[in-house]
Amino acid sequence: MPRVFLSVLTLLVALVMLAPVVAMAADSVAGKWQGTLETQRGANEVTLEFKGSDEELQGTWTGPRGTSDLENVEYKGGNLTFVRNVEMQGNAFTLDFKATVDGDTMNVTMKTPRGERKFTATRVK
Repeated sequence: MPRVFLSVLTLLVALVMLAPVVAMAADSVAGKWQGTLETQRGANEVTLEFKGSDEELQGTWTGPRGTSDLENVEYKGGNLTFVRNVEMQGNAFTLDFKATVDGDTMNVTMKTPRGERKFTATRVK
């Protein structure tokens, strides 16, 4: 009987110690996210992909015009920020992004030279 008790106790201690690790992994922004960005020219399907730990994230944006790297990617407490540098018709400009992440849903606000656009992205499983 003491052996069974000790085994159960060891299992419970292990589960308690692993719970924060599992919770942190579930709260991570790493992975692929897909959404639809509405523009004046119609809807654009976009994919955001984040790799690395939340302290040192790298990201990419894939849309109708190809894939580009994201810069200054930061994620903390459910809040994500990043920058995307774009060149169109010979003009270079910066797009600033702020997003809130809640589980598998990301609500994104993109600040452009012409104002803000919002869209929602969903984690790809």
